[in-house]
Amino acid sequence: MRSSVAAAALAALFVAASAPAHAIPIFAQRYHLRCGQCHSVLPELNAFGNYFRSHGYRLPLPEHGTTIFAMRYQVEYDEH
Repeated sequence: MRSSVAAAALAALFVAASAPAHAIPIFAQRYHLRCGQCHSVLPELNAFGNYFRSHGYRLPLPEHGTTIFAMRYQVEYDEH
C-alpha cells in the first residue's frame, strides 16, 4: 500500500513538473500540410512520412508533364 502511494505521488510530481512540448511544425508550414499527413502518432511517421523522408523530403510530383516554354515580361517606367 505504501509503495503504491509513493509511486502515485512520484507520478503526480513528474506530471506536474513536466513542461509542455514545443514542437516546430517546419515541414507543415513549408509544404502547407497538417502534421497528421506524415504522422499517425507523434513522433512516429506513417507510410507517407516514411516515403517523404526516404525521398529527400520532396513531395511527389504531379502526374502531368512539365512546361517546355516559359516567358517573363518586365515593365519599367522612368519619368524624365
